[in-house]
Amino acid sequence: MNLLNEIKKILSSLAKHKAVIAIVLLSLVLRGGYLIAIGFDKDAVENVILYGDAKSYHLMASGFLEKGEFYRAGVLDTQRTPGYMLFLSLIYCVFGVNPIIGALANILLSLLTVPLLYMLIKRLSEEKTAIYGTLLYVLYPTAIFYSINLYSETLFVFFFILSLNILIQALDRANYRNFAFLGLSYGLLILVRPLGQYFFAISILSFLILSHEGLINKIKQTVLAVSIVFIVLSPWQIRNYQLFGRYSLSENSIYYSKLIEYIERYHGNSQENASNLSLKLIEDENPAPKNRFEIAEASKAALVKYILNDPQTFISYYIKTMSRNYFTIGSTNFLHSLGYINQMNAVDYRKINYANRFLEYLSEANKLQLSFFLVFFAYFMSVYILFCIGIIYILKNKNYKIAFIFLALIAVNTLVSGVLGDPRLNIPIMPLINVIAAYGMALMTSLFYRRNLKSIAR
Repeated sequence: MNLLNEIKKILSSLAKHKAVIAIVLLSLVLRGGYLIAIGFDKDAVENVILYGDAKSYHLMASGFLEKGEFYRAGVLDTQRTPGYMLFLSLIYCVFGVNPIIGALANILLSLLTVPLLYMLIKRLSEEKTAIYGTLLYVLYPTAIFYSINLYSETLFVFFFILSLNILIQALDRANYRNFAFLGLSYGLLILVRPLGQYFFAISILSFLILSHEGLINKIKQTVLAVSIVFIVLSPWQIRNYQLFGRYSLSENSIYYSKLIEYIERYHGNSQENASNLSLKLIEDENPAPKNRFEIAEASKAALVKYILNDPQTFISYYIKTMSRNYFTIGSTNFLHSLGYINQMNAVDYRKINYANRFLEYLSEANKLQLSFFLVFFAYFMSVYILFCIGIIYILKNKNYKIAFIFLALIAVNTLVSGVLGDPRLNIPIMPLINVIAAYGMALMTSLFYRRNLKSIAR
């Protein structure tokens, strides 16, 4: 039975599965209810749906329908791969240019991700664990918050979970069809966000290490998957080569320059001085760059020299920002989007003491803020505790396939994205954390029921 037939079989069985339907409906209620709660007026669209970089995605997607290219502030964009913008353009082409329609499309993607995640966990474990894992993902506050923003994370997670389903299928039954689909799904994933190329590398490495196929077959199937990824990516890379002389997916000048600024602010420097220093270091590397790709190369060289000049400070900063990714609750941003407080959480967490800030928040927050905070805090702490239990359980039972793949993916995302200190960048790997936490949850419920049965027997 090939992959498509198996997916059809599982999807048809989902219609008879009340628990999965209930979780999908819960996801719809949470995300749809959140969209209704913020409203559909101009302020809601500008301040929530088009919050932050979402506005540039919207403008580039709508501009693509008019000009056939992605322009940002009148200049051809080089910082983003086109996957999510093409998705938005397609939605706008069919339903009209309206950010609310884009938000509804994101919600639909979130709903479709639920059965995909259920299918993934079912391939790895039992029914109970699959239910727990999908439920934990649906309740993830940060994913709910960004599900109605026009950010690429929702589409990225959809393709990522789809790709992992295909990978697990390929590990069980390695054939050319599975690897063709694996290459296609990862190619689309990388077009949404270049981070996908690291996930693809981990997936191929996992296959080479964990599969029982012969070496020749491993090489052939790997070459097939890699070739299809290159075919999917090549039109965009050729575009960049023709326009900018670089056969690349995107340039990361903002990433490098902002990182220098953030570390300087961590030193206690002002925003203005940090920005000026970053610009000077980049200009020293290349005083007259011809395009954004040359700026990115100069920015990368400047960042490397800057870090090597004081590696201890960089390591200290890195650890702090990575912890922020995992321990920023996000309840303040939710309340702001719902209109209950006047501003977003603008505290610069790169410069403050976490313990002092936590105590200040508890003393300043009103009852509504504390209520939201406690709910969010309970979710994150429960998931992280269950995650630790799940890791112990998985390793004790020698389920090395899950441990190697999931922990490697979590580690790569943390290392690549953690340096920016933005909890939004944890959204792609939170389903994996939820899956491992679900193992811990299944173990704890089993122990609880076993203890109850023993007490009844007595």
